[in-house]
Amino acid sequence: MPLACSEAMSATAPVHRDTVLCAFTLGAACLLVFGGSIRGFFLADDYTILGSFWGKGGAYLARLLVSDEIGGAWPETFIRPIRPWSLAIDGWIWGLEPFGFHITNVALHAATATAITLLLLQLGAGVSSALPAAMLFLLHPLNVEVATWVAGRFSVETATRNGVRFPRWASSTPS
Repeated sequence: MPLACSEAMSATAPVHRDTVLCAFTLGAACLLVFGGSIRGFFLADDYTILGSFWGKGGAYLARLLVSDEIGGAWPETFIRPIRPWSLAIDGWIWGLEPFGFHITNVALHAATATAITLLLLQLGAGVSSALPAAMLFLLHPLNVEVATWVAGRFSVETATRNGVRFPRWASSTPS
């Protein structure tokens, strides 16, 4: 019995170590490439998005569960309360200082790349293929807005949520 337990522990230890090393590598790469945006300022749509809920209180944020955040400006209704809630939390912590909003986006982008690595490792890929695949996602030019633009928060949050869900799904799916 103790032998089986130690074998099970040694089988999971490298994945944990590999995940931590990959997360560190991806976080460092994300800071190296997108760290300049942390010192940036609000851009274009950032003002519209922040202005749509800033200073309207908790009741307004609660109403976002059943209505869109722009107030019906579009023919479609986009019920997406998580973005304004997360931006409101950033605002509560940082005020209207862009630094905090940008650091959250960069951290969420790195977390998404780490979740991709975890998924690939759980699906049986080695570090030599999981890390470059996650690095490709992290550094791909299509993801620049997601990491650097406050209004891109919706995309990075969606990717992070899905990136966290898929590894759990992969580990619970019978082989």
